[in-house]
Amino acid sequence: ALALHGSGEGLVAVSQKHRGKWKEKGYPTEKLDEILPALAGKSDVYISQNRFNRWRGVSRLAELSALYADLDYYRVADLVDMQVQGVLTVAMEQLDRTQIPHPSLAISTGRGLALVWLHTPVSRTELSRWSLCQRHIWEALRSVGADRAATDAARVLRVVGTVNSRSGSRVETCWENTEAAWDFDDLANEILPLTK
Repeated sequence: ALALHGSGEGLVAVSQKHRGKWKEKGYPTEKLDEILPALAGKSDVYISQNRFNRWRGVSRLAELSALYADLDYYRVADLVDMQVQGVLTVAMEQLDRTQIPHPSLAISTGRGLALVWLHTPVSRTELSRWSLCQRHIWEALRSVGADRAATDAARVLRVVGTVNSRSGSRVETCWENTEAAWDFDDLANEILPLTK
């Protein structure tokens, strides 16, 4: 969470599904190191990948800080029995073929795999180009189970150190290269066929 949000502007949405009910609250970035440790080991906890004004929603976007893909590889016949590291290898090979850089983080979500590309914070004025990048990433990873519904700027992904109640598995980081976030312009130029 700290690598993802740092000291950016706006609120981070932290959500939890409990007994079929969705609870969500927005927190300033400086509160994350207090809030998230208390959720370690809890079931079905999620965090927004971007930041918002008041409530989570694309219309209330404050800053964009990451691109991502949610791979539901358990829905892909050739991958359903594969270990998560094998799926990650297949995904990385697909990214290489489509000339998209490797992600900053890969997170085993208990049943799937989330890939996250950290970038410097940019305002909502970049939403159009950000969305184009999301579309290219989704197209590149469709064969590995990329979920098209998980391409909007208001998406939440599972929090590392929590539990996926459907599988009983702990959410864990399985690849990390968070030393430096991409400059958004540089990352977009790498992903998109045409530069700005």
